[in-house]
Amino acid sequence: MGSSERGVEVVVKRTEVVAPFVPLTVHRLPMLNLDLLVPPSCMGLYDQIQTLRAPPLVHLQSRIYKISARQIQHLQSLAGPGRTKFESLSALLWKLLAKAATEDEKRCKLGIVVNGRNFIGKSTNNYFGNVLSVPYINASVGELKSMPLSETADKVRACVESAANEEHFRGLVDWIETHRPCRAMSAIFSFHPSDTEHVAVVISSGQLFPVSKLNFGWGHPSFVSFLSPWRGNTGFVMPMPSPTNNGDWVVFMHLFEKHLDFLEKEAPHFFKPFRLSPLEKFRGESKL
Repeated sequence: MGSSERGVEVVVKRTEVVAPFVPLTVHRLPMLNLDLLVPPSCMGLYDQIQTLRAPPLVHLQSRIYKISARQIQHLQSLAGPGRTKFESLSALLWKLLAKAATEDEKRCKLGIVVNGRNFIGKSTNNYFGNVLSVPYINASVGELKSMPLSETADKVRACVESAANEEHFRGLVDWIETHRPCRAMSAIFSFHPSDTEHVAVVISSGQLFPVSKLNFGWGHPSFVSFLSPWRGNTGFVMPMPSPTNNGDWVVFMHLFEKHLDFLEKEAPHFFKPFRLSPLEKFRGESKL
């Protein structure tokens, strides 16, 4: 199109470009296995609860032990440099439970409770409750019998480190959301004794619990421990600080009776059954 005004010619040209139609390809993830979206650190650690198992025929027993600060420090030195008291106790317990078995090919599982609040940011600050994961390690009875305590403690440390990170806990949240509305639990809690499985136990640390600072109005406690209502086949152990604040530990154990008896027989200097006699002197001072 052209025009002329006062000797000036203006030329306007229009060009239209039509692109060929290309169909849009939509990529969809297969819905058959959404576990592919979960980080490897979560794979195999949790099971969906489809049906409830019948109660076990043999129930676990609960006992409470006192471990002196001197014994704990000695155990820590045997476990090797850089090992915590909790890791050292976990390694010793794992080895002793394996030693109680007579068939070297059977498996022993040890689960460690890991607190995840420090790894998922401040988004949970307004929520009440625990953010926990239970990674576990698995070895044969023969391996644990021949393994030195220091190497066993190394495996315990590696187990803790596998879950003590942000990726693990965010992956765990994704796994739970992916499998809703099915309930889930840590795979180690579905343990059942068999021809190939010897024992499974979970150990959790109660060392940060402010035992010595508790006061409900009638003075500081002289004894504090843990009670587990769990009725499965997986054992549970919870070491807590003594209210005396002298470095001693009060350890709750929920295991098969044969394993508790073995611990007391194999390491009587370490696992000393807690007696109520030390509480006698506090009865007269109680305000109840």
